[in-house]
Amino acid sequence: MADLNKLLTPLFLNEKEIRKIIELMFFSYRDFTSGPDKVLEKINFGRAHHRVIYFVGKKNNLTIKELLTILQITKQSLSRVLNQLVKEKYIILSIGDDKRTKKLILSKKGQELEKKLSDKKIKKIQKIIKNFEEREINSFKKVLYEMIEKENQKREFKITALVPILKKTQFEFQLQKIVEVGVKDIICYISAKTKDQYNLEKEIDIFRNNL
Repeated sequence: MADLNKLLTPLFLNEKEIRKIIELMFFSYRDFTSGPDKVLEKINFGRAHHRVIYFVGKKNNLTIKELLTILQITKQSLSRVLNQLVKEKYIILSIGDDKRTKKLILSKKGQELEKKLSDKKIKKIQKIIKNFEEREINSFKKVLYEMIEKENQKREFKITALVPILKKTQFEFQLQKIVEVGVKDIICYISAKTKDQYNLEKEIDIFRNNL
C-alpha cells in the first residue's frame, strides 16, 4: 500500500526535489565564492580571513566578543586568523576605554581588500537579479533568512525599517513590501519630504528624535 503521507506531499517538498535544492546551494555557493577565493589564494588567505574582514568592515570598532558571536567559532580558531590579519596590517587592534575590550577596525589596506572581495560578489548578484522581479527577489531573501536558526535571526538580523509617512497609497505600499521580506520592527515617522525636495539629514534627525 502506498504511503499516504508521500502521496499528499507537494512535489516541491519531496525528497528528490529537496536534494536538488541542496545540490543547487552547494554549486551556487562554490561558484559565488570562486572569484574572491582566487584573490585570497594569491595572498595565502582563505574564506575564514574573508569572513573576518567582511564583518570588521561592516561595523567599525567591532569587539572580538561581537565577532565571535557572529562567526560562532572558538577563540582559538579566531585568534589564528585574526593574528595573521593584524600582523599583515589588514586589521588594526585597539584597546577599549575599560582596558579589557579589544576593538577591531580595517586599515586602509584592509578596506581595499574588503572592497575588492565584495565588489566581485556584488557584481555577480547584480548581474543575476536584474532578470527577476522584486517580489521574486524578496521571496528568495525570505527563504535564505528562514534557513538561519531562529536564535541567530534575532541576534544577527535586528532589522528595523524606517518608514516615512507620505501619501496614504505610498505608505501602504511601503508597509506591504517591508512585511513581505520579513521585517517585524517598523518605525513610522512624519516625513520632511515635499514635492520639491528631500533632505536626508533632516529625515535622519527626525528618526533619531523619535527613538
